[in-house]
Amino acid sequence: MVGFDDSLIIPFNGEDVRVVYTPNCHTQGDVYVHFTGSGIVAAGDLFFPDEIPYVDLLDNGTVVGYAARIRSFIKDFPDDVVFIAAHGRAYSKDDLREYDHMLTETTRLIQEAAAAGKAADEMIQDSLLADWEEWRGQFATTSLEAWIQTVFIEATGGLDSRPSVCEPLTQALVEGDVEDAIRQYHDLKATEPDTYNFGEEQLNILGYQLIARQRIDDAAEVFRLNAEAYPESFNVYDSYGEALMLKGDTAQSIVNYEKSLELNPDNTNATEMLKRLNAE
Repeated sequence: MVGFDDSLIIPFNGEDVRVVYTPNCHTQGDVYVHFTGSGIVAAGDLFFPDEIPYVDLLDNGTVVGYAARIRSFIKDFPDDVVFIAAHGRAYSKDDLREYDHMLTETTRLIQEAAAAGKAADEMIQDSLLADWEEWRGQFATTSLEAWIQTVFIEATGGLDSRPSVCEPLTQALVEGDVEDAIRQYHDLKATEPDTYNFGEEQLNILGYQLIARQRIDDAAEVFRLNAEAYPESFNVYDSYGEALMLKGDTAQSIVNYEKSLELNPDNTNATEMLKRLNAE
């Protein structure tokens, strides 16, 4: 095993292979690999071809750092370099410029709406990113709704400097199970309500993080907890319905999507999911 701090150069197959650490982008622990002779950059999850990216705020990913990395790819590499992502097709620099445009414009829309006092749920309800529907991703974490929540949380982070309640909950999940995490949530909310950020979006991000790690049952329990904590929010029922669908619990998934639609009749995602579930 070879460790390194910032970068590492490995002679391989007649060319230098450069491995570069890129923290605070997709997560805290990403690297890209530049095959200098072949003109190929293996970028992993440093971009998601043709879809909204996943920035894992709970693992120290940042929207600002993510966008900066895309721009550095455009600026620092030759025009004929080919970028290979973990999911989807290869990208040219022209493709990355289009991707950067999407990041810039969607982020601007969300930040402006947040500055005007809108909550993430309101932006979702108002279909703020309707013009960017073609970029909706294949994963729950790369949906337009998840992107709104991610950018909103980062944009408004200065308004609530408290650590996310997901920090101790994540530790509880690592050391125990989801029931331990739920008990800790209730204990902290009862004994330290001002210490942590208990905002609705916090548990939602944790739930989608668990989905991304294929911990569907745990994700469903986290979304259920969020629905109990925020029973008037359409978005928590939408997320809970998604996790139940992934579990194969069609009946309860329908119940929660219907509840989401009752709270927000303009929730097009719930409408589409109900059509799909009822057809099945």
